[in-house]
Amino acid sequence: MLFASQNNDNSTSQVLTLRSERRQELHDGLPFALTSDLRRSSQRVHYISLTGHIFTNTYETVPAVLGCLRIIGRNVSTNIERYITFELNRLQIKPEQIISITNRVCM
Repeated sequence: MLFASQNNDNSTSQVLTLRSERRQELHDGLPFALTSDLRRSSQRVHYISLTGHIFTNTYETVPAVLGCLRIIGRNVSTNIERYITFELNRLQIKPEQIISITNRVCM
């Protein structure tokens, strides 16, 4: 799980600190929205990513990359659903925390 800093200071210690903070925010039960993106590289390799957009108490959103995976085989809806379910279970995210799930397909 990797989290990017909004100020582009992505040193190892900064990334580890942000990872810990974002993981705690997820476990604190803050509401968030999910976006999933499907991408294809120039070598025709397909990937899926899952990003959580955490809403703070001051209504700001903080993006957190929850996972990214190379897709082998067809990227049908059942594979996408299986991946999203896997990541949510792995991170122990409660269904009541999720406000919405959106998908933007760019192939």
